[in-house]
Amino acid sequence: MSLPLPTTSPLSSVTVVCIAHNHENYVEQALVSLKEQSYPRLQIIVIDNGSTDKTLAKIQALKNTLDFHLIALKENIGNCKAFNIGLAKAKGKYIIDLATDDFFVPNSIIQQAKALDNSHYCCVAVFSNVIHTNAEGKIQAHQYSANEYVPDGMIYSLLLRRRFISAPSMMIKTDILRQMGGYDESLSFEDFDFWVRSARKFSYTYLPIFSICKRKHKHNSSAHFYEKQNRHLASVFCVCKKVMLINYNEEENKALASAIRYHLRQSLFTQHFTLVKKFYHLLKYMNQENYWDIAIVFLARLRISLRGLYKIYRRIRYT
Repeated sequence: MSLPLPTTSPLSSVTVVCIAHNHENYVEQALVSLKEQSYPRLQIIVIDNGSTDKTLAKIQALKNTLDFHLIALKENIGNCKAFNIGLAKAKGKYIIDLATDDFFVPNSIIQQAKALDNSHYCCVAVFSNVIHTNAEGKIQAHQYSANEYVPDGMIYSLLLRRRFISAPSMMIKTDILRQMGGYDESLSFEDFDFWVRSARKFSYTYLPIFSICKRKHKHNSSAHFYEKQNRHLASVFCVCKKVMLINYNEEENKALASAIRYHLRQSLFTQHFTLVKKFYHLLKYMNQENYWDIAIVFLARLRISLRGLYKIYRRIRYT
């Protein structure tokens, strides 16, 4: 009697939601990097989020060489709302959120999908290493060094202290993201809120490969975080208020206080003086305030600008 041959489980389907806004110099490389994946069960949804340059025309020019569903929005409705439109149309078991100024490493999606297929049932996402590039795509750094320990599993409190995951590297289980209601559309950016809401209940898996190239340029979303009175800090405050309500213990409150304290300083440096007071009240509510926090509030009340010194500090540190 012959034994039955082993069967191989089919690859899980993956949806990539590509959000473009004024990415005329980058969108072609982003979409071509999807073509280079050679992944058999890939759904591509491209959303032009009200671009005012030639981004939409460049996307349309690729329709003959790449199969994707295009949604052209008349105005910029924000990344969170735009992504949720793609999420509603997603057919994949797993989903990736791609800004089209970034681009994939060849054949990385298949490795991520296999890792998520083999992950624990309570895992919400797999994340990986990232190649950081300049505007021209030249490699500048890696997210993690070769011998660096990268935590995974139940990482809720760790994410409060340090946002060590690069959002573009994540592949997420679509059904869990839908259960969570997708991204919070009241926020200006999605990653911090998604991390804490999901990590409260679910685990994360780290895959030690390079999956994405994240491009740094003066117009990308993360660059706005350091602008004067930027809207991202107000979104951080809203997320911190959410976290305060779902924390279980003193250790988690201390981890949250560490995050709040960082953004308290950022609010002062970016002249978001009203937010300084709001962040301080969160610390005070949790009995986590200290004398340095009080000093920062005092400077904010005097409306002392440290922005020039802060720009010099950032220039020295990041060049």
